[in-house]
Amino acid sequence: MKLTFLGTSHGVPSESRYCSSVLLERNGRQYLLDAGAPVIDLLLRQHIPLTDLKAVFLTHMHGDHCAGLFSLVDLSNWYFTDMNYTVFLPEASGEELLRQYLRVTAHSELRAGISLAPVHSGLCYEEAGLRISAIPVDHAVGFSCFAYCIEADGKTVLLTGDMRADLGDFPVLSSPPDLLVTEMAHCSAEDLHDRILACAPKKVVLTHVFPLSKIQQMEKIWQLPFLPIIAEDGLCLIV
Repeated sequence: MKLTFLGTSHGVPSESRYCSSVLLERNGRQYLLDAGAPVIDLLLRQHIPLTDLKAVFLTHMHGDHCAGLFSLVDLSNWYFTDMNYTVFLPEASGEELLRQYLRVTAHSELRAGISLAPVHSGLCYEEAGLRISAIPVDHAVGFSCFAYCIEADGKTVLLTGDMRADLGDFPVLSSPPDLLVTEMAHCSAEDLHDRILACAPKKVVLTHVFPLSKIQQMEKIWQLPFLPIIAEDGLCLIV
């Protein structure tokens, strides 16, 4: 599995960071985990064959995680019409929102080939040895929010999505993941450090960091035998 961090901002784009989006590549097939803007532009600049995109998984419907989805669906609905993929939405109302967006902006309906599906706790996607499961988290009151566990080729990646401030909803797996990708915008460095120790991952990537001073705080208290990787836009990792 290859992970490319397209956007790593804490929620507001900056001069050097776009909003949240991670590209998963495996066996010539592509999957998006969140779709912060401008995700389709970033795919094109990475020279990603758009026809290889098979699914989009949103952790939740806050704008910094989903705003790029509207352009992606719009362009693949009328221009990149050889794209066929499924969008997994944590909010049922998100389906009608996307459909209405197309009606208002393009006077069109969603074409065949682009599917919309709800996210439910547990296994939500499986193909050719790849399994993606959703784990509920409590990031926002009134919103459905999920972490994702990705399994393939004997390796496990846990992407936490955004969590609540006390990290009482930190996702727990039955065994340590090979890679933990965790946000660092909504909690203290100390609380996150304790959760990471309990999770015992083999490698850690910190993304969605705010304020950036948390990086130095984390480095001072780190007790695992390796330092975390601080994600920046364009970072690529092989798992």
